[in-house]
Amino acid sequence: MSSPILFPELLEMVLDELARAKTTLSSCSICIPYKDRENGEHDLATFPGFLDDSPHFCNFVRTLLILDIGDENGEDPALAGLDQLVAVLDRLERLHTLEFRGLDFDTVLSRSFIGQFALEKLTIDALDNEFGIEVLNLLCLFSSVRTLEITEVRYGPFLHSYGNGYDIEYDLSEFNLPMDLAIQNLKMEGGSDGASQVFFFETFHRTASIQTLTSIVVDCEESEEIYSLLRLIKAAAPTLKAISMDVIRDIHSEETELWKKHIAALDDCVSLESLSLGVYNNPHSSFGNGVWYRFLHTLRHVSRGIRHITVNLMGTIEGFHSQAAETDWQQLDARLAMFSRLESLTVDLGFFDERLGFGSPPSDSDLTDIGQIFKSNLPRSRRILTILPHIPWPRQNVTQGE
Repeated sequence: MSSPILFPELLEMVLDELARAKTTLSSCSICIPYKDRENGEHDLATFPGFLDDSPHFCNFVRTLLILDIGDENGEDPALAGLDQLVAVLDRLERLHTLEFRGLDFDTVLSRSFIGQFALEKLTIDALDNEFGIEVLNLLCLFSSVRTLEITEVRYGPFLHSYGNGYDIEYDLSEFNLPMDLAIQNLKMEGGSDGASQVFFFETFHRTASIQTLTSIVVDCEESEEIYSLLRLIKAAAPTLKAISMDVIRDIHSEETELWKKHIAALDDCVSLESLSLGVYNNPHSSFGNGVWYRFLHTLRHVSRGIRHITVNLMGTIEGFHSQAAETDWQQLDARLAMFSRLESLTVDLGFFDERLGFGSPPSDSDLTDIGQIFKSNLPRSRRILTILPHIPWPRQNVTQGE
């Protein structure tokens, strides 16, 4: 059932009545979709007028979601101007969370607006554009962001091709993040190209986030992204308490020593309490260069005070059994037993998924066999072992280990 749509005049009457009645209403969600189908623009310019007509409403807005609802024709996302966004932010002084989904911004941010607004959480989701520079523009608006989530943002390097032989490449040196940006929680998942992600990591080194970052969740596809991420982790190590990264993948054998050098960044994460690692199983990798070898090597650099370890298994059933047959389980079990404060060891099988291009999903018997392999080979960790099965998202059930 679709959500009801109110005319602006009626909506204002409802809001005015709520304000006068002083009800105990704790939250209210309002959807105001507007897109000019002729020029493809998302008209944020109408929203400030609405806020001006109902000024009392501004004091109650804590969360603002701006999205492009699209249509069944799969047309390009709407374009919006950053000047329109600034006009909205000027009126919402008590805004806490700002979220974007599927919206492109077609203008460059004026330097006069850099770091102008206070915000606790910024989420940029499903932004499908060709520049990538818009993400920086949005982030530069805020100096007080504590939680930054960038998910499914598909942008190429900061280069735009017009299809007529002329390319425009942006000078990234002009887009420095606010020096006082002090992010505590960083999440970057899905869609980003390597060059842009590396630039984000390197840019963070020049902000106050290095002293405040407590949790980081990142997907990496290429080796340079992995190494850039680990350099960021090393710089922010003293304050990091939670790390989730997909880095234990099938890198080339000649890179193994370089990988060992960079993973040592975890040595300095003395306050680390939670570690989640993506483990990709390739049936063609030998044990010396395989993912379980590197997983064990990673644990050697993890703080003894670690409380939660999660292994996200990705790849194929064939790959898992090939790697498991050559794994030194006794050494792995001994290493895990050294973590005296370890409260949970979670093996997530949810990533054996046909959507990721790894073929058909595993059968129930396959998953049962994998769970038993962990339980039988990690006796000292069996008490805290949890196996998350491969079930459709969103997950509702969890099978506990014995």
